[in-house]
Amino acid sequence: MAPAPPSLLSRLGQILPWLVAGAAVVVAVLAEREARVWSDRADEEAARCDAVEQDAMDELIAQQRACREEKDGLLTEHRQAIDALRAAWEERERIRNANMRLEVEKARLAGAESILAAADTPDGAPNPLLDEVRRLRGEIEAQQAALAQADAQLAAAGAEIERLGREKRKLARALDTANLSVAEAELAREEATREIKRARESAIELEWDRFVLDTVQDHCWLGTRWRRNKCKETLAASLLQNKVAWLLCRLEDNATPHVLTAPASERPAAEAQLLLDDGKDSPWLVLCDHSLGDEPAPAPAAP
Repeated sequence: MAPAPPSLLSRLGQILPWLVAGAAVVVAVLAEREARVWSDRADEEAARCDAVEQDAMDELIAQQRACREEKDGLLTEHRQAIDALRAAWEERERIRNANMRLEVEKARLAGAESILAAADTPDGAPNPLLDEVRRLRGEIEAQQAALAQADAQLAAAGAEIERLGREKRKLARALDTANLSVAEAELAREEATREIKRARESAIELEWDRFVLDTVQDHCWLGTRWRRNKCKETLAASLLQNKVAWLLCRLEDNATPHVLTAPASERPAAEAQLLLDDGKDSPWLVLCDHSLGDEPAPAPAAP
């Protein structure tokens, strides 16, 4: 008697494990590819941020140095202007004192001139003494005019020096404001640096979560619900014990930790650590494998 053909349910029961295994492999490969894409994008963004940060730092340092040099130059010019203004004031004081002395001499000559003009000379002859007095008075008046002109020039120079001093003080305040802006920009740069650091820490933490999730999904999908949950708890706890070593390898050694599937009695690599004894399909953790660098980890073997 010919055997009965297998039923549809029987065929589905035979095919279903292979379909589930194939789907798990496809999901793992796609997840790994997506994680690698996001990791590459994060590395590119970090490199770009580092370049922008360095350029901004160099520009801030150059601006601060230029502001400091310009302010020092303005302070030197301001001190020179103050010295020139003080010298002008002293010169004007000397001119006023000289003018006062000339006024006294002029008054004396005016008195002598009036006396000599009133005196009679024989036969209307010229009076040489009166002529000399008048000549000296004319010289005094010329000196007074020259002193008045010099005083006016010094007054104009002093006013210009004061105006330049006010302008330089304005520039100095503007430079102080610029330095304050540079300091604020430096604070903003430090805050941006902290934000970048927090973003990197968040990215690496997300990478760790994805690593744990992928590992658990790849190795704990067979069996009853109780067996799957027990596998997930044990494997997650075993991975957590290696988190610090995982971070050191990923960040400091620039290695790519990954998980290999091999029998529990056969170590697949010298650096491999057994995470869970699951017979021939046990997961092994390989941390600092420098032969891989940042290349994607191999896809888990199909059951």
